[in-house]
Amino acid sequence: APNDSTIEDAAEVFQYIYDHGGKGVTYYRDGTRSKQVLTTRAQNTEFSDMDTEELVAQLEEMFGGIEGFLEDEAVQAALDDSVQGMLSAADGEESEFARKRSRPDVLHGVTQRIDTGYGKLYVNINEDPEAERPFELFANIGNSGGFTASFTEALAKTISTALRSGVDPEEIADELQGIRSPKVAWDKGEQIQSIPDAIGTALRRYLDGDVDKAYPQQATLEETAEDEKRANTSHQTDGGPQAADADTQTDAGPQADAGPAAGDAAESAQQDLIDAGESPECPECSSMSLYYSEGCKTCESCGWSEC
Repeated sequence: APNDSTIEDAAEVFQYIYDHGGKGVTYYRDGTRSKQVLTTRAQNTEFSDMDTEELVAQLEEMFGGIEGFLEDEAVQAALDDSVQGMLSAADGEESEFARKRSRPDVLHGVTQRIDTGYGKLYVNINEDPEAERPFELFANIGNSGGFTASFTEALAKTISTALRSGVDPEEIADELQGIRSPKVAWDKGEQIQSIPDAIGTALRRYLDGDVDKAYPQQATLEETAEDEKRANTSHQTDGGPQAADADTQTDAGPQADAGPAAGDAAESAQQDLIDAGESPECPECSSMSLYYSEGCKTCESCGWSEC
């Protein structure tokens, strides 16, 4: 107890031990004994001013040496409590990690082919027979042994480990989709920005049930021009035959001159994209209005830019 403790303090300690079923307690005030087992050096000037030799001499006198001191039950109990407290503070609460499930001998799944800027990627997703969710994923691209094929295989194995450990496949797809790379391609009307993006897209299609998603039917430039021509000819005024003839004669000249020039320019810009193996369809507004502007794909309709 503290050196300034009173009789009332001692009575309180004894009553506490009695009320809680204790069979005995040793009580003394700090500093009343010349030799005490447990002490705080900062609060005990007698011990704080002692050198190592004096401390060792007292330990030998009381316990017969350091070994006796360490084997003392009271000392061991105090040390155990201190060590346990330090370990708990260092480690914190123990975390539970999910273990990877063992693979069944037979699994059924689907294989998707995704066009990427680095070639055709084949993504195979096998289903968990118990939970009806993806169990594992394999991905292959190009010839084995190459850089692209190596990191694609490594990424697929990492995804499989995550799936077999219980990670939400929706979260995996969200993390992969949108990762960009220098080479971009189109697959079923969707822009595939990288190989991870392609794997994420394949996983997303599997989760959404769009594995059999068909390729969009894109109109040719000639069909688009014919549709616009038919739409223009259908908008006529109601002012009678003479008004219609007058309008036709008045406006025919300028439109006939400007139309082919503007159409040829737009067709040439879109043809440049097609020749480069790119789709002229805008990923933002789905219009066939993409063209190269300063080496960057830009949409004439909505202003979307790849850069």
